[in-house]
Amino acid sequence: MGEPPMTYLANWRMLLASELLAAPTMTTARIAREVGYGGPFALNTAFKRRFGLSPTEYRRLKYPPRRHEFPSDA
Repeated sequence: MGEPPMTYLANWRMLLASELLAAPTMTTARIAREVGYGGPFALNTAFKRRFGLSPTEYRRLKYPPRRHEFPSDA
């Protein structure tokens, strides 16, 4: 892989966490458990180190809430 195993694991966890943030119903606590962190604080710390943003900030920027569009009565 070209990198130490723990670096690979940390990067994989962050990639997975960033993808799970696309689901608006997933809490950071649940994402932390899913990717192997002890809790949301540990995930938050690692995520900020990797991306420079908290998971919540990242979600807001990368996956903004979608507005429901309804067809117009034309």
